[in-house]
Amino acid sequence: MTNRTARLVYAAALVLGALPLWASRYLPMADLPQHLYLISVLHRLDDPTTLYPQVFAARHALTPYLGYYYLVSALNWLLPLEMANRVFLTAYVVGLPLGLGFLLKSLGRPVWPSLLALPFAYGDSFGWGFVNYCAALPLTLLCGGLFVRALEDVPRRRAWASGLAVCLVGVLLFHVQAFGFLAFGLPWLLVTTAVPEDGAARGLVARLRPRVPALLGVVPGVALFLGWVVLRFGEPPDIQPGAPWKAWGPTFSPQNLAWKSFEQNQAEFFHVLANTFRDGSDRWGMYAVGAVAVAG
Repeated sequence: MTNRTARLVYAAALVLGALPLWASRYLPMADLPQHLYLISVLHRLDDPTTLYPQVFAARHALTPYLGYYYLVSALNWLLPLEMANRVFLTAYVVGLPLGLGFLLKSLGRPVWPSLLALPFAYGDSFGWGFVNYCAALPLTLLCGGLFVRALEDVPRRRAWASGLAVCLVGVLLFHVQAFGFLAFGLPWLLVTTAVPEDGAARGLVARLRPRVPALLGVVPGVALFLGWVVLRFGEPPDIQPGAPWKAWGPTFSPQNLAWKSFEQNQAEFFHVLANTFRDGSDRWGMYAVGAVAVAG
């Protein structure tokens, strides 16, 4: 297969992968209506023809989720809200294999297995409408690839590190859970990725110097994360059911966390993988993905 043919096949797979988003009138996503309503309020907060200015007020604070809401709100200036959201979801579905492909290529691996990520774009989180979390996943994979290139690509280290800085902030602005994954993933890449200078390096400082651009690329996102989370640890819980922004406790507070036992998680594991449709027909998709994984 020539490179051109491979690209055409890859592009066709991406188009077919995103097609389900445009094949139905309503998307089967549990939380989607409230997301669209929130974006509508945000987009028309100063519109005097609505009750929004009287009922709602903008909260000017750094909060993950802003990325999804503000991007779709911006698209809403050009497209109807529901269509703007489908365009955003299309970028997510297409971006998941593209992000994985970029990471694989950065690691010197074949790119074609990234297409196996397409079915996972329509997973449990998608069915529940966790759009913010889903949208953070392609950026998370992209961060991994940018980090590796900031280590290995000597002539363009600063450019890759700058892209990493922007991308990592983007991950945090979509969902903090994906950002937490990178807290483990990026250090692993740091200790397992060799740089060209390692062969002639003598001492810790000499080995650390070529890795500085990649480490500096992480600083803006980490600083933003610390400003959002760490400074909240000392806040006393202020829980007022029904009050704006106070229905739940602070981040990581006991009021804001619910735990299941290992036994319960183990018993529910396979059910959670495919439980969107009441008749259980979405399990066939899970079986198909499992078969492809086993064959791979």
